[in-house]
Amino acid sequence: MIENRGSTIVAAPVDRVYELFTYFHHYPEFMRHVKGVSYYDDQNTHWAVDVAGRHEWDAINEGWQRNSRIGWRATGGLRNSGEVLFQSLGSEATCVFVRLKYDPPGGAAGRFAAVVGGGRVVERALQQDLDRFAEVIGESRSDGETLDWNTIRRRRLYTIRGTIERARVIPLRPT
Repeated sequence: MIENRGSTIVAAPVDRVYELFTYFHHYPEFMRHVKGVSYYDDQNTHWAVDVAGRHEWDAINEGWQRNSRIGWRATGGLRNSGEVLFQSLGSEATCVFVRLKYDPPGGAAGRFAAVVGGGRVVERALQQDLDRFAEVIGESRSDGETLDWNTIRRRRLYTIRGTIERARVIPLRPT
């Protein structure tokens, strides 16, 4: 199996970061390659990603420890497993560390491609997604307001709307 790692620091308390990260169906909002996550029940999920082609798998949660660790293992489809570790850096910051292990599709050729450079593509994408998560959470923070995915969406919408309202519109003229 190939292993990729990534980490980021999120400007929010560990309990909020952990809770937000456990809502897998929101991953497409900050993970560019995750196309969808659906739930079979509280322990089993179905994932669809688009990295070097579309890949899908079913997974089961493993080794969860509140505010500390999320783990998973694929039970069908693309073979993979991993964990997300959360470390409090005080009352307003959390380090998020992800370890992802997977068998690249394509058999021996896929493994060879991953070893000679493809794995770096996955690791780079993982890091970008983690940084995007930290950015989304950081931009959505507000003193006194509970940070949840509805608040994050609302704040992002207002930011986009405000940017559009401040934009200067130049009418097109026929040439």
